Amino acid sequence: MEKLRTDNAQLRSTLPGVTLIKDMAKAKVAAQAETCMNHLRQIYMAGLVWAQENGDHYPQDFLSTSDGLSTPIILTCPSDKARATPHTWDEVAAGNVSYQLVSPGTAP
Repeated sequence: MEKLRTDNAQLRSTLPGVTLIKDMAKAKVAAQAETCMNHLRQIYMAGLVWAQENGDHYPQDFLSTSDGLSTPIILTCPSDKARATPHTWDEVAAGNVSYQLVSPGTAP
């Protein structure tokens, strides 16, 4: 049994790349989560600005906020592989937006 433990320890020491790959995967997930949060902040701020300019009500859809967002790419979370990222405002549709307006048209 001791020989087996020694062999396992030796094998682990020769495979440092496995740990590095796991660490890189965790870092990628964390970076994607942070990007999603940044996207949500930008969407929220664009919605607030839109509401201030339109009778204190949130927009009905994401297209209404296009003036307040730098790019439609913001509407897709990088970890959302089920949706195609829109690169133009013409490509924005319910099927390729990662986020949802919970109460469109309501007051902030």
